[in-house]
Amino acid sequence: MTLGEVIKEKRTGLNMTQEDLAKALNTTKATVSRWESNQVYNFKRPMISKICELLNIDPFLFFQQYDVITSEEDALLRAYRVANDSTKAAIAKLLDLK
Repeated sequence: MTLGEVIKEKRTGLNMTQEDLAKALNTTKATVSRWESNQVYNFKRPMISKICELLNIDPFLFFQQYDVITSEEDALLRAYRVANDSTKAAIAKLLDLK
């Protein structure tokens, strides 16, 4: 379950509309919609606290899905950072990044 799905499930479990939640958090319905569709990943800490308190969500969920990388991803990132320009260019070409 994604963070957006958790937010939506908790909100609807409290019989709140997106507009109700937006008003309670002093934001817009469009913002709540973006949260629920996983289009926002950089929540500000005060907003995380308010959402968690209002919807009874564990704050760890905000970091678990987006800030945690696997040990394999970490190893790849470290190797990339120390690679020479030729290797970085080959990786970019392989991944079709340029």
